Amino acid sequence: MYALVTMFAALALYAYWRNCQRLLIIAGIGTVLTHYFGAIIIVVMILHHLIHWRELRSGRREFLIALAIIAACWLLWFIYAIGLIRRDPGYASFQPIFTYQLMATLFAVNQSIHIDNHLPATLLISAVFFVGILLAWRVDRRVASLILVGCLLPPAVISAGALPFFPFHVNFLSERYFVTFASVVFADWGIGLTTIMKQRRLRWMGIAAAIGLLILYAYHTERQRDARYFTDDYHSMMEAVAALTTAEEKVFVISGGYALEVFYHLDQAGYDAPKDDNARYINMTGVPSGYVENPSAMMESAFSGFPRFWLIEIEAASDGQQDERLQWIEDHYFRIFHIPVGHNGISLWSIDPTDPVPESAAIIPPAVSEVRPGDPMRIGVPAGTQVDLVHSGQIIDTRIADTWMLHSFDIHPHYFNGVYELNVADERYPFVITHSQDFPGAEQ
Repeated sequence: MYALVTMFAALALYAYWRNCQRLLIIAGIGTVLTHYFGAIIIVVMILHHLIHWRELRSGRREFLIALAIIAACWLLWFIYAIGLIRRDPGYASFQPIFTYQLMATLFAVNQSIHIDNHLPATLLISAVFFVGILLAWRVDRRVASLILVGCLLPPAVISAGALPFFPFHVNFLSERYFVTFASVVFADWGIGLTTIMKQRRLRWMGIAAAIGLLILYAYHTERQRDARYFTDDYHSMMEAVAALTTAEEKVFVISGGYALEVFYHLDQAGYDAPKDDNARYINMTGVPSGYVENPSAMMESAFSGFPRFWLIEIEAASDGQQDERLQWIEDHYFRIFHIPVGHNGISLWSIDPTDPVPESAAIIPPAVSEVRPGDPMRIGVPAGTQVDLVHSGQIIDTRIADTWMLHSFDIHPHYFNGVYELNVADERYPFVITHSQDFPGAEQ
């Protein structure tokens, strides 16, 4: 949705500037229906039009008609969705000024954590932004005011949404919220750099700034590509669940703020569980998320009749509401078996602490064939089975457990590049480690 709303927002702003009313209607509807914050883009246009009301006489009637159509579509959606919109209690976890700081750091250096460490670079790159605003103001105030409104209004609206009396308030910030407004920010940099390069005395400074930004964003793009997600936690987790459970056993899934769409992840993992005629999992149920007035009553209703069940945790601890649900389970059941899977996990809970631990003869091969330092390499094996991590015939690490276990081998930076193996009895599972230290003499 964030990619879509960014595309629609850029198209809507382009259509508004070029007076393409049909495109504005299509893009505007797409903007407001794709994400809540998309409506801010329409408000930006309205404010800009009001600021330049006298100048923008041409096409005013068509613009107002386009706004009316967009507003009607949004209103129909809002009437339908108002009862479904999530309302979180409590106060926001950030100060309003932090909204502007985070937006500036994100667009300047592509960082959303420890933003104070990036203050010098952010200020330097932001200087190009403000020079662009200043120069654009001297050349075309309509352009400059659109950029200013488009960059200053969104953080103000998001900050206002942090107020406790706002019905659908934002109680934590996420970097993805600001992607919607990328077109306005980068348009300013483009306008500023173009204007600087047109000045004879400032041309070389503009060229240097453009080259510097190109190198910076190329570096961050390469860094993001270099850090792509090789591990497949969900796949390994679901394979383990399939190996350990039967169709008769009840499986619950609890998910936190970073993974609300539980069944999306199950489908992505290719979990081949029994399904009914409506393609719904027969033995699997998601623990209801979101705010409820009486979580204990809700949990009692959901878990009644199940003296023993499996629980899949997907980033559950990242959501305060889900913490209460986990605590309820701990208060009423005993965890007799647990497999950690990164920040996630699989557990078997029972009201009888002496229930037998599950057994399985299944071997789950690694889900990936290439890893990098910092990634785990996972393999599932029966109880008492030894797993060796081998490189060039030498055993580097060994795992063994008294129960069936999804073992996780951490890939350290000092592991040389090359082909490795996970050896289980007579089975060999080769994989490659890349972007680590080269083997001594490899360059020869």
